[in-house]
Amino acid sequence: MSYDMLMVYTPEALPEGYVPPLPEQNGRFLISNRAMYAMEDVMTIAGVLDTACAAPVLPNWPPEGISQKRIDKLGAVFCVDGAEVTVGHDCLLPLTGREERIFEGWAEKANAVLTRRSDQPGKVPAYKFQSQQNWFVCPEECLLIGEGLMTGLKRRKTALSAPYVSDGMGPRTATAWVRRWAVFNQIAAGHGGYRVF
Repeated sequence: MSYDMLMVYTPEALPEGYVPPLPEQNGRFLISNRAMYAMEDVMTIAGVLDTACAAPVLPNWPPEGISQKRIDKLGAVFCVDGAEVTVGHDCLLPLTGREERIFEGWAEKANAVLTRRSDQPGKVPAYKFQSQQNWFVCPEECLLIGEGLMTGLKRRKTALSAPYVSDGMGPRTATAWVRRWAVFNQIAAGHGGYRVF
C-alpha cells in the first residue's frame, strides 16, 4: 500500500535540482505507508500539523434518496477532479432533476469535508496524511508544510530526519527525502494544491 499525492495542475517545469519520485510525473508524489507514517512524524516535529483535529466523516454513499440499485443502473460514481468532487456527469442513463439535486447536495457535503482546514492558524490537519480518503491539501497548506520543513531542516536537521534514521535510513538520505517532500509541497502551492489518494 502507498499514498499517492496528485497536484491539481501538473507543473511543466520543476525547480533546478528537484527530481520527482516518479520520473516524468512532475505533479505526483508516491510514498509507502511506512514512509508516510515517518513523514507525518517529521511534519509534527516541524510544528506544521494539527494532531488534535479529528477527521470529519464523509457523507454516506449512496446519497440518501437514491437506492444502490438505482446507482448501479445509472452507473453513477463520484469522481475527484482536481480540487473538486463531482457526481453524475458520466452516468449511463439521464438523471432526473431530483437525482441531480441529490448528487449536487452530496458533492457539496463531500467537498466541505475533504477540503476542511484546521482551526489552528498555521497548521494542517494531521488526518489528511493518515488515510487515503481523497483529502485535499490546499495551496496555503502546501506552503505551510513546505516552508515549515525547510525552516526545520535549517534549524533542526537531525531532529527532523530522526523518524527516518530510526527506521534504518542514513542521515543524508533522510534529509534528502524530507527536503524532496518540502519542495514537492512548495511546488504544489503554486499548482492548486493536491489530493491524497
